[in-house]
Amino acid sequence: MSNEYVVNGNKINDDTMIELKPNPKRAGSMAHDRYGIYMEAVTVAELKELNPNYFMADMRYDNMKGFLTFLEEAEDKTEEVIEVELADMVVKPEAGIEERSYAEDARDEVLVEESTEA
Repeated sequence: MSNEYVVNGNKINDDTMIELKPNPKRAGSMAHDRYGIYMEAVTVAELKELNPNYFMADMRYDNMKGFLTFLEEAEDKTEEVIEVELADMVVKPEAGIEERSYAEDARDEVLVEESTEA
C-alpha cells in the first residue's frame, strides 16, 4: 500500500514521480549535503528512503522554492480544488435576498437557459 501525503496543496503518494533541480543549497551546509544524497531520487518513495529523517520538511521546502517538482496529480488536484470551492461557497444574504449557494445559482442559470431556448 502506498502512503499518501499533501504537500503545499499537492496530493501525492509514494509512487509520485519527482524532478529535482541541480543542488541549489549553500555549499558546506547540512542541507547541501542532504540534497546531494537525495537529488537523484525519481519518486517520493526514493526521496523518503534516501532522506528518512528530514524527508517531509525538505520535500515541502524544496517544492515551495521550486527545487522539487511533482510530475503527477497536478491536473486532478486543480479540478478537485475548484469543485470543492464552488460547492462550499455561500452567497451572503442581503436585505430581502435569501441565502443561496453558488451551485444553486448555477443550476438556476441552466434552467433559465433551457426554458428560454424552448
